[in-house]
Amino acid sequence: MNTTFSAELLLPIDHASSVPLHVQLEREMRRAVRTGRLPADLPLPSTRALASNLGLSRGVVVECYEQLIAEGALWNSGTFIASA
Repeated sequence: MNTTFSAELLLPIDHASSVPLHVQLEREMRRAVRTGRLPADLPLPSTRALASNLGLSRGVVVECYEQLIAEGALWNSGTFIASA
Protein backbone atom coordinates (compact mmCIF):
# COMPACT_ATOMS: atom_id res chain seq x y z
CA MET A 1 0.00 0.00 0.00
CA ASN A 2 1.42 3.37 -1.00
CA THR A 3 0.60 6.31 1.21
CA THR A 4 1.13 9.85 0.04
CA PHE A 5 2.32 12.23 2.69
CA SER A 6 1.86 15.80 1.56
CA ALA A 7 3.11 17.72 4.60
CA GLU A 8 6.80 17.95 5.31
CA LEU A 9 7.63 16.46 8.68
CA LEU A 10 10.61 18.42 9.95
CA LEU A 11 11.68 17.26 13.38
CA PRO A 12 14.98 18.32 14.97
CA ILE A 13 17.11 15.27 15.71
CA ASP A 14 20.62 15.68 17.13
CA HIS A 15 22.71 12.72 16.01
CA ALA A 16 25.56 13.81 18.32
CA SER A 17 23.38 13.92 21.45
CA SER A 18 23.68 11.35 24.23
CA VAL A 19 19.85 11.09 24.18
CA PRO A 20 18.88 8.00 22.16
CA LEU A 21 17.50 8.80 18.71
CA HIS A 22 14.17 7.04 19.30
CA VAL A 23 13.66 9.10 22.48
CA GLN A 24 14.41 12.33 20.61
CA LEU A 25 11.98 11.36 17.85
CA GLU A 26 9.24 10.42 20.34
CA ARG A 27 9.66 13.75 22.17
CA GLU A 28 9.56 15.79 18.98
CA MET A 29 6.52 13.96 17.63
CA ARG A 30 4.69 14.34 20.97
CA ARG A 31 5.50 18.06 20.95
CA ALA A 32 4.27 18.44 17.37
CA VAL A 33 1.01 16.63 18.22
CA ARG A 34 0.50 18.59 21.44
CA THR A 35 1.03 21.96 19.74
CA GLY A 36 -1.21 21.06 16.80
CA ARG A 37 1.58 21.17 14.23
CA LEU A 38 0.59 17.58 13.48
CA PRO A 39 -3.23 17.67 13.50
CA ALA A 40 -5.54 14.76 14.26
CA ASP A 41 -6.19 12.32 11.43
CA LEU A 42 -3.09 13.44 9.52
CA PRO A 43 -1.57 10.43 7.75
CA LEU A 44 2.06 10.01 8.68
CA PRO A 45 4.80 8.96 6.29
CA SER A 46 5.83 5.33 6.18
CA THR A 47 8.55 4.32 8.59
CA ARG A 48 10.94 3.92 5.67
CA ALA A 49 10.16 7.37 4.26
CA LEU A 50 10.46 9.13 7.61
CA ALA A 51 13.68 7.30 8.43
CA SER A 52 15.15 8.33 5.10
CA ASN A 53 14.03 11.96 5.49
CA LEU A 54 15.49 12.29 9.00
CA GLY A 55 18.64 10.22 8.43
CA LEU A 56 17.55 7.56 10.93
CA SER A 57 17.32 3.80 10.75
CA ARG A 58 13.89 2.38 10.07
CA GLY A 59 14.06 0.55 13.41
CA VAL A 60 14.26 3.86 15.29
CA VAL A 61 11.11 5.12 13.56
CA VAL A 62 9.28 1.80 14.04
CA GLU A 63 10.10 1.91 17.77
CA CYS A 64 8.85 5.50 17.99
CA TYR A 65 5.59 4.78 16.14
CA GLU A 66 4.95 1.69 18.29
CA GLN A 67 5.51 3.66 21.51
CA LEU A 68 3.24 6.52 20.43
CA ILE A 69 0.55 4.05 19.30
CA ALA A 70 0.76 2.39 22.75
CA GLU A 71 0.34 5.82 24.38
CA GLY A 72 -2.67 6.64 22.19
CA ALA A 73 -0.97 9.56 20.41
CA LEU A 74 -1.13 7.72 17.08
CA TRP A 75 -3.49 5.15 15.66
CA ASN A 76 -2.42 2.47 13.26
CA SER A 77 -4.09 1.57 10.03
CA GLY A 78 -1.52 3.36 7.98
CA THR A 79 -0.48 5.39 11.07
CA PHE A 80 -2.32 8.61 11.76
CA ILE A 81 -2.31 11.26 14.47
CA ALA A 82 -4.97 10.28 17.03
CA SER A 83 -7.81 12.63 17.94
CA ALA A 84 -7.49 14.19 21.38
